[in-house]
Amino acid sequence: MEQFIGCDAHKKFSVFVAVNEKGQAGEALHVAHYRQLCREFLARLPGRTSAPPRPAAPPRGGVRR
Repeated sequence: MEQFIGCDAHKKFSVFVAVNEKGQAGEALHVAHYRQLCREFLARLPGRTSAPPRPAAPPRGGVRR
């Protein structure tokens, strides 16, 4: 089963969530923005097998609804 990793980046931490093909989300993981901690976390993620979909560009003004 394929899964996707989503990331919501904030100033001091990021939140990662794995979502499977059925849209079921796993546990949200908060990772503090410490260089070594981030590198260790990202190194544990599975490798990419195909190109991810490109996000749509937000409209002018930076607000996305």
